[in-house]
Amino acid sequence: MIDPVINAAFLWWLLVYSLQRTRRMQEQIDKDERTLWGVVHNARRPPGRAPLWVKVRRATGLGSTSADELCRRFNKDPDEVVGTEGE
Repeated sequence: MIDPVINAAFLWWLLVYSLQRTRRMQEQIDKDERTLWGVVHNARRPPGRAPLWVKVRRATGLGSTSADELCRRFNKDPDEVVGTEGE
């Protein structure tokens, strides 16, 4: 039979460990979210005119569907033509 005190201590440790791990994972997700936001919002800068999803695809190496979804995730129109001629 397992000692109830040891069992309670283990369960407490497991709870604390899980909460710390969840917090670290959320911090990483927040960091990734900021990075992705920056990619989408700065995708206009590369030379030439193209739809935003194309610029995001070029900047990230994603496929067209993923680039489109990423634009929509940050409330940007993926079909908006961005950039300027002559750059």
